[in-house]
Formats: sequence, structure tokens, C-alpha cells
Amino acid sequence: MRVDRNRIALGSYHYFRYPLDYFLDTAVELEVSAVELWAAAPHLCLELISDRELRAIRRQLRDRGLRVCCVTPEQCTYPVNLAAEEEALRRYSIQTFQRAIQAAALLEQASRLVMLPEMQGQLGLSPAAAASIRRRLALAEERNRQNGYLPLLTALLSTKKR
Repeated sequence: MRVDRNRIALGSYHYFRYPLDYFLDTAVELEVSAVELWAAAPHLCLELISDRELRAIRRQLRDRGLRVCCVTPEQCTYPVNLAAEEEALRRYSIQTFQRAIQAAALLEQASRLVMLPEMQGQLGLSPAAAASIRRRLALAEERNRQNGYLPLLTALLSTKKR
């Protein structure tokens, strides 16, 4: 069975020692139309990147005929844990994922998909603890929706252009 090139994406994980331009140019050279952006330094550090810089990356993508299929916030080496017992770390983690969703929207990716950790499996939680966290996050998401903020754990799957 032949795989359609439009179903293949190049991830930026392995290009952290290269400039973003090199990664994007490599995607073009490989005739890949979709890229997955790892939201970490040096290319897309969510804590430091401005909306203006995100729009500049969007222009770089458009100029090369590339689209972002996914934004993946760093979750392995950065201190990100949605189930952290420490309130400051939990708040930081929520803000990180909210910023990732905002970045995805600014990059105008077709699916606006942000990869989030599978809580029970990766965090080693009991089913009851994972359910409690999901309940708390759902309540926080609804409160954010009512206040006009982006929902935290909603995969924004709309294909409409804004």
C-alpha cells in the first residue's frame, strides 16, 4: 500500500540544534507539506515567544507552502504536570497548555490540535485520582469558557479559517 505524502508530517523535535529556517527548508526539500512543531526552545518556547513572533513563523510556513498539523508542548524535560500537588506547578502547567492552544490558533493550523499527556498512564495515577483531576479540569474549563478564555483541554477541531 502506498502512503500519500500529504499524510506525513515532519516533526521539529530532532532539529533543536538547528535554526527554525533549516527545519522548514528541510520539510520543503523532503516534499512534506505538514509539520509538527515541538513547543520548546529554541524555536517555540511558549514562555518567551510573542504573538508577533508566532505570526512571523506563520508567514514563514505560508511562504514555503507548509501547514502545521500539531503543536506539541514540551512535557518531558520541562516541569509540566497537570496533576501536580504543588499549586504553583499545577497553575504553571495549565498556563503552558493554554498558551500552546493560543499558539496553535495564531499559527492557523488546520486542526488546532495540541497534544496533551494521557493523565492516568503517564502520571501513574489510580483511576479514582485521574477521574478527580479530570473533574477539576472540566470545572476549570467551564469557568474559563464563561469568562471568555480558551478552553484548556478542548481539541479545537474546527477546519474553519478565522
